[in-house]
Amino acid sequence: MRKKFLSASPADTTALGRFLGMRLERGDCLALFGELGSGKTTLIKGVVDSALSGAPVEVTSPTFCLVNVYTATARPAVYHIDLYRIKGVSELSGIGWDEYVTSREGASIIEWADKAVDFLPEDYLKIELEHLEKDFRLITISALTKKYRRFVVFPGHQA
Repeated sequence: MRKKFLSASPADTTALGRFLGMRLERGDCLALFGELGSGKTTLIKGVVDSALSGAPVEVTSPTFCLVNVYTATARPAVYHIDLYRIKGVSELSGIGWDEYVTSREGASIIEWADKAVDFLPEDYLKIELEHLEKDFRLITISALTKKYRRFVVFPGHQA
């Protein structure tokens, strides 16, 4: 099942992220695909804000440390993994890849998932972001299995 969302601004992208974050559960894996500047980090800011029930957390792309862990009381942890700087899949074990993406204690969100597509779990939510022009983004959300269908019913602009 697939849905498309047309974002006209960073606020739209963040709002979609909040919608997704409200549905995030322990054990979920969200894999983001898109070029530099396509809105991945902006979307993740909304996901984390909502998933942690608005707990004050500064969300930044973990480009140099590769993983940021966000936590809040009584909420599952969110593991934000950024693969932009990895040179090869051999580096995945060094960042605790298996522990994060198979964790039942939290949910993982992976930027630049295309760099590790063969190592993603069988069951994940695929999110593709495409920069159209100026602030416009086309965001395609694909539920590859029944588990993730709760993510593809959302309000907004259908493309």
